[in-house]
Amino acid sequence: MEPLLRVRNLRVWFDVRMGLIAGTLGKKTKHVRAVDGVSFDVKRGEIFCLVGESGCGKTTTGKALLRLNAPTGGNIFFDLPDDGWNRLGAFEARLAALYPHASALSPGEIRKAYADWARVQGLTNQVESTRHPRGSAGRVVRRERYEKTIAFLNEREQGLRDGADAMIKRLTSKERNKLEVAQTLGPWFKPTRVRKLHRLEEELEEARYQLTRSESLHTRTGTNKRKVRRLERRLEAMRKHAGTTDPTVPNRTEELRRELAEKEKHLTEQELGRVREEQKQVRDLLDQLTNQRSSVSEQEIGSLNTAIASVRSQGGPGLEAWETRAAIDEIRDRYDLATWGAKGTALVGIRPGRRKRLRRRMRGLRRRMQIIYQDPYESLNPKLSIYDIVAEPLLANRIVSTQSEAEAVVAKALEDVGLRPASEYMLRYPHELSGGQRQRVGIATALVVDPDFIVADEPVSMLDASVRTEILALLLELKKQRDLTYLFITHDLGLAWILADRVAVMYLGKIVETGDGPEIIRNPRHPYTKALISVVPSPNPSVQREKIILHGERPNPVDIPGGCRFHPRCPMAVGVCGWNSEEVQEELKKLLNEDREQFPESARITNVETNGPLGLTLTTSDPAQVEKYLWKRLQAVGLGRPALGAIRRANIQAGRLELILHEAVEPPLLQITGNVSVACHLVEPESVIQQAVGVGA
Repeated sequence: MEPLLRVRNLRVWFDVRMGLIAGTLGKKTKHVRAVDGVSFDVKRGEIFCLVGESGCGKTTTGKALLRLNAPTGGNIFFDLPDDGWNRLGAFEARLAALYPHASALSPGEIRKAYADWARVQGLTNQVESTRHPRGSAGRVVRRERYEKTIAFLNEREQGLRDGADAMIKRLTSKERNKLEVAQTLGPWFKPTRVRKLHRLEEELEEARYQLTRSESLHTRTGTNKRKVRRLERRLEAMRKHAGTTDPTVPNRTEELRRELAEKEKHLTEQELGRVREEQKQVRDLLDQLTNQRSSVSEQEIGSLNTAIASVRSQGGPGLEAWETRAAIDEIRDRYDLATWGAKGTALVGIRPGRRKRLRRRMRGLRRRMQIIYQDPYESLNPKLSIYDIVAEPLLANRIVSTQSEAEAVVAKALEDVGLRPASEYMLRYPHELSGGQRQRVGIATALVVDPDFIVADEPVSMLDASVRTEILALLLELKKQRDLTYLFITHDLGLAWILADRVAVMYLGKIVETGDGPEIIRNPRHPYTKALISVVPSPNPSVQREKIILHGERPNPVDIPGGCRFHPRCPMAVGVCGWNSEEVQEELKKLLNEDREQFPESARITNVETNGPLGLTLTTSDPAQVEKYLWKRLQAVGLGRPALGAIRRANIQAGRLELILHEAVEPPLLQITGNVSVACHLVEPESVIQQAVGVGA
């Protein structure tokens, strides 16, 4: 099954505010690297879980997929077919081969390449216009368009003759309203009084609802009863007065009916004339297209193709890069959410009109992608009723056109999430519901537009244990009924064990392990995943897991450690994990302090200082003896001091001992088995292990 969502190297960085003095001095802007190069696929109809501790970037990733957070870099492809993905890969490989040449072009050569590309586009359009007269859409397409237009105009003409045209009714709505008021409430009853009558009816309905609530709560019952009786008397008096006649006011009912009929007749005749004129014009175009013979000039097409080949032969790598980039942009404009609403760039500048077009497409895609928030109370507007909250996506996306249609859709959504009967909940407010009911309202708000993809941001973490089970069962049931795809965000691997088809474990903005859910839970490979699973309670009391306690605090995402970003807290860290000179200096000083009595006075180390990120310098009177002692002690301490394992070699220069550390390399996310990928220096792919075994044999 092809993926519904493809995320590649997604980055979301936030600027750190700098002070006035720092900005004046030109200090480099720092960034909070909340999401720092995340890649994964979400297949259609599956539950993909993002797991990690608080602050690892799970929620930021989910919001970036919906463009609630603007991505800093990377690509988010939504509903991209496999053939489009393969084409994109081929175009990007071609562009990568061309770009070293294109990047060396001067500004004048770049402008010439853009002009050549625009000329090729214009010549290509001329070829299409020549092959298909009167436009590149083609004769068949234009014939179908003309026939559909004629059918629509015929239907419009019939509606005008039958008096059922919607536009005529809309234009005469004011006169119809006056006539209806005069017939039902009396000729003297003004529209302002009608509005007052409707307002009184709404106030009476609300007062009766408050009376019902107060009777069930046994509070303020007398006050609400008096309010209901007062409103009923006012409404009855107004209705009684509406039925009386006033001899001083003439009866204008017949006059209003005559004015309405005259206006309808005038507008209908005027619109019929316009429709008949348009029918004649379209029929003439259709007859002209039918009688017209193809006038393709092979000589003209040949000359245009020759001109295109000439421009391309003289354009060089700049023109070829422009054309390749245009092909890539065409695919990304249709499927890449990371560029929708952002600046669209080619080799230079912003292509005209592209930004507006991408934002318009993003608005059209909103209804296919929704989110369920973590806190069911904070995500609901306390000033709106449940009906207004659930109906808001329908109105924003223009899915319904009438009030009755909106009420029907909202009622169905509420009943689908278990709020039955829906009429009892529509007029309530969020503070009148329990936590589980509020979360059901949040789910209904996401489902009301019938989406394909939902980001569930820890939807049960704020709920009680009993309610949590009901909400999870509801989400699974809705997935089967509506064929939904979930990105489920959680910090509980036990929950991922139950729900997930596939799991990705995040730490400090990176995915450190991903694969099938049962495989990740049964056989974790990354030390961070092992630590998370070790603290998950087991349903079997006879099974005792050894808990792995991570020491230290999570590093600041502004200053991420080099190498493996988990190594400062990793209980299995070794020398190649990415220790810097300051960390090694601290551990080395501790070791030397412990062994200070064993050193002879002639070989005592007087100073340990850093020499760049990967070097240390030891000041001593006998470097050779210190080097010998150092290697011996490193073998003795072993894994007890992993930072000291970062010392790769030692050199004696100018009477001082220089220590060189292993380079800090961040481990890539490598495929270990069929569906499991891990980013860790301690884990090798099976192919590498098998190759090593074969060499040893």
